[in-house]
Amino acid sequence: MSEHLERIDDFVNQLKQSQQAFVLSSESGLLIAQSEFNDERDTLLIWSSSEMAQQQCRGEWQHFNVIEINFDDVLDLLPHLKEDELLIGLDLSDEQIAIELEADSLLEALSND
Repeated sequence: MSEHLERIDDFVNQLKQSQQAFVLSSESGLLIAQSEFNDERDTLLIWSSSEMAQQQCRGEWQHFNVIEINFDDVLDLLPHLKEDELLIGLDLSDEQIAIELEADSLLEALSND
């Protein structure tokens, strides 16, 4: 569990410092994947670096492009994701599955100084 908390803290710190996050998008919209942990929930995948997001643009996701979302837009988006009951998947990589958390939990972490 502490590894998950560290990864969340790292993501939050990176996002606060860079003031940007990255998602994958195609003609049909943002990449929303099924939760790894809850078959009844979907997850918006979000990355703290463009390079990490770009590494996922292959295989079934090869037609997706990386788009940047600035910090304020992330803060504005999170309440809508909560309303839609979407989870947030942080920094999915080939080595690790994404950490999934509720949108309001991420909003709270990003709003703390």
